[in-house]
Amino acid sequence: MDNLSDKIKILYLDDEEHNLIAFKALFRREFDVFTTTSPQEAVAYLNSNEVPVILSDQKMPELSGVEFFELTLADFPQAVRILVTGYADIEAVIDAINRGQVYRYVAKPWNENDLRVCILNAIDRYELNTRGLTQNGGASSWQKTKGKLQAGVSRIRLIIERLRGYDEVATNEVVAELNELEKSINEVKQEA
Repeated sequence: MDNLSDKIKILYLDDEEHNLIAFKALFRREFDVFTTTSPQEAVAYLNSNEVPVILSDQKMPELSGVEFFELTLADFPQAVRILVTGYADIEAVIDAINRGQVYRYVAKPWNENDLRVCILNAIDRYELNTRGLTQNGGASSWQKTKGKLQAGVSRIRLIIERLRGYDEVATNEVVAELNELEKSINEVKQEA
């Protein structure tokens, strides 16, 4: 991937310019990185480019990362979304997963290697999702169930983080999520 046009496009929206500069410096050799502090500019870029991976900071003055993802979800449903958050607001992360179809969240300051692996996994997910849609002409029942399973696993991971404080409500949420996950797994078994 020597040519910029051969590189996978990644969009990163953050109101803090120094985060954008650091991100671009780290990943510009591997990916075609577009960074911006403007949600409007981010949407304009999405409208004119196929962008497999979108990263957004959660806490921004104009709108939150969750709101940005929610805003772009209908027009760019296949893009894989990663929420970057500098504070430990687990509720915002859960909200992001539910409302904005967030694949993962990354805490600031990020670890370069962990972030790279997260982005590469997001690219793999994008390719699997788009390849399945191309072959089937639309999302298959299997893909929908797989998406439910992935979302369930992500929610369980977040809930488990809350359990570190021995929160009884979180424990009940884990049980409910595990029950939903079990139903999804049974659906997959019946389809197979």
